[in-house]
Amino acid sequence: MAYIFWAYFYAGSILSRAYLRLSQYTANIVFRSNCITGEIMLAKLPQPVVNYLAAVTAKDTEMFARCFTDDALVHDEGRDYRGLDAITAWKTETQTKYKYVIEPLDASVSGNSVILRTRLTGDFPGSPADLDFKFILANDKIASLEIG
Repeated sequence: MAYIFWAYFYAGSILSRAYLRLSQYTANIVFRSNCITGEIMLAKLPQPVVNYLAAVTAKDTEMFARCFTDDALVHDEGRDYRGLDAITAWKTETQTKYKYVIEPLDASVSGNSVILRTRLTGDFPGSPADLDFKFILANDKIASLEIG
């Protein structure tokens, strides 16, 4: 009987390590709520939103740009940014200016629309701030993002 237990334990640990290697960026997303809640939230988010969170966490501009359609629109702080060049420039500017970290709190998914409640903590007045990220998805990418 002990052999069966160790076989399951060993197989489980191998699968866990493989999962963490395969999802190296998503595994680094910090959920300050309990671990199970964070895993459930990630599981219910569409892949483009998971990729977005991974790119923001990794501070990887190239990975970030791949999350969006060529003609995507981002609306943040009363301004619009259209197209990959404008969106990448916006991302670089805001990350440098505010040095923020994003913490997903809650999410709702309806068709191609995702509302992600987040807490942003960084170098800006009112930090930390709870904000809604409203994503519209198309062809497994982000077509529109409104932050507010």
